[in-house]
Formats: sequence, C-alpha cells, structure tokens
Amino acid sequence: ADSSSEKKRGSPPENRPLRVYNALSFIFLLSVLSLITFIVLPHLVSTLVKPESSLEDDVPSGPLPPSHPDSPYNPIDPIDPGLDSYDDESKGEGGFDAPPPYKIGDVKRLRPRLAHPEDSDVDDLPFSRGMNPGREKRQTVLYRLSPFLHPLHYDVNLDVTVRGHNGARLSSLAGHSSIRFRIDGPASNLLEVHAEKLSIVFISLTSSRGDGMNPISTHYNEVKRTRVWLVERPMEEGEVYEMRLNWTTAVVTKGFLGSYETWYTLRNGSRVYQLATQGEPMGTRKWMPAFDEPAMKAKLSLTINHPSGLNARSNAPVKVSKESAVKGIRTTVFSPTTRISPYLYAWSLTDYPELSKEVNGVKVT
Repeated sequence: ADSSSEKKRGSPPENRPLRVYNALSFIFLLSVLSLITFIVLPHLVSTLVKPESSLEDDVPSGPLPPSHPDSPYNPIDPIDPGLDSYDDESKGEGGFDAPPPYKIGDVKRLRPRLAHPEDSDVDDLPFSRGMNPGREKRQTVLYRLSPFLHPLHYDVNLDVTVRGHNGARLSSLAGHSSIRFRIDGPASNLLEVHAEKLSIVFISLTSSRGDGMNPISTHYNEVKRTRVWLVERPMEEGEVYEMRLNWTTAVVTKGFLGSYETWYTLRNGSRVYQLATQGEPMGTRKWMPAFDEPAMKAKLSLTINHPSGLNARSNAPVKVSKESAVKGIRTTVFSPTTRISPYLYAWSLTDYPELSKEVNGVKVT
C-alpha cells in the first residue's frame, strides 16, 4: 500500500532535496542576471559613453533679462542699468575685443547642446538628436535673438572676386551693409547679429535723431554664431537705428551653404568657376551679417560688383547693370525685395543665358 501511494505521488523521498537544490540554483542565477542587467551594465555603459549635457547644469551667464508679457522666450542678456561703470579699466587687458565687462551672476540657466552630425545634411544645426518637441522648444530658445528688435531694411553692397576671372586665383567676398531696425521692447545696450565666419568692422550705430553710439566691447558667441556688441548707451524703445558694417569672408569650396563655388568643365579639361548662395536653413549669416531668423523679415537692396564676364541674378529684378570705372568689373543693382526671411536672400554669378517666363502675371527668370 505504501509503495503504491509513493508511485501515485511521483516524488520519491530521495529526489526531493535535489529538486529543492535546483529551484534554489535557478533563483540565484535569476538574481545574478537581474543584478548585471539593471545595475552593473548601466554603470559600465555610463563610464564608457559620455553623457549628454543636462538641462539643469549650472553655466556662467549674465544678469537676468527683463520680463515682458508678450515674449514667448527670453531675449539676449541685457545689461543691468545699475552697471554703468564701463570705463577703460573694465575692458581688461584685451581692450575692445575683451570679454563683456559685466559681472557674471549666479543665475541658473539651460545649457544648449551642440548638434550631432547625423541630425542633418547641413553643418552645425543647433538642434539635438530626436527632435523631441518639448525638449526642443526649451533648448532652441537659447539660440534665438532678442524678440524686441525688428529689422526693417538691409542695403548691401558686395565686391566679389571669382576664381579664374580677371586673373583671380581664389574666390572671395567683401561687403558693406547698412541695416535699419526698430526697438520694440525694453531698452538694452547689447546688439547681436548673426555673422558666421565673417571678419567684421563696426563702422557706426546711429538713431533716427542722428545720435551716434560707440561700442565699448565686442565678443563672438560660438554657440549662436553671432557677433555681439556692448554699446555705450541703451537703445530706446520705439526708436529706429541704422548700423553700418564692413566685412570680408571666404567663399566655400566644399559644400553648398552660404556663398559657394560651382563650376563646369570645358572639353579641354579646364574649369569655368561661378558663384552662388544657399541660405536655407541658416546660410545667409555665412555671407552677410543678418538677423538670420525666419520671423525677422526685412527688405533687401543688393548691389554686386563682379567680373564683367558673369551675369548677376538675385531675388529681385535687375534695376541697373553697367560697366564700372574699374576695367573688367561690372556693377549690377537690384530692385528692393519684398519683406522676406533672411534665408531666402539669394544671388548667383554665372555665364548662363537668361530665360524668362511669365507665370500668373509674375516674371520668373
């Protein structure tokens, strides 16, 4: 009777310790795997891979910007009106090009992350991987210009040298611009304009009343790709100002953003070089100083001095094109554009023939 009952249960007494041992071994192995998966492995990865910049990092920053009810984001750092001791000693040993003389405060701000190359086919876009809307909305604020400055008109004059024309061995660009803008918010004596890889000379800043203001210091913001000037007095709300700048820049020979070379090859193997621009999404700042944000629309009046063998084209119709006093140079003046975003500003110098067609009453060339 006893043997028959043990056969029914199927668990001989001598096998029970082995089954308990197997069960305990399985639980132990499961615990070890869990420890490796959730503790050891993440720690190992964190030591090998550099973590992304945190949104809560403390970074040096200027005084808090003034609040404004109509502003969806903070403007560039204005100077505290109480900090008025901008004398020669405050500039430091670097003089005009020294860092801003205002004191760094204990303000906690978001740290922008630099772009990842795989995010886009153009270089250095200031957006993070993933394009998460909530995260991007907080981070891209740090790349924005002041919402209280509204550009009105750019008057730009370019002297363009093209490789292979008039004996030039390299292509280059030199420019002069007069930029009119209006201040529609709290007074500030910081002036910021996009200018990537441009060598800029500040000429003047004048109000509509004729009052001139001189810069006290300047610095380049590597993250925002902007040139920033600290001027001697705050720019007043509601006032219109005119800023005059000279600049030079190299022409891109590898890539298609900003002002770049293009060419075609003749049957004898020689190249004929030409120039063109690409402003979208953020290329206009590479060939002219501009408030290079889509919402900051303004008119553009463009004049190009270029080799006589090339035809100049731009967003607007040609107003005047004539040979200049300099041999081999032609001056082409374009009519002003309508109010458009800076990334739409474009011009080209080619020897292509012109073809035009009227579409819905608009001449397309």
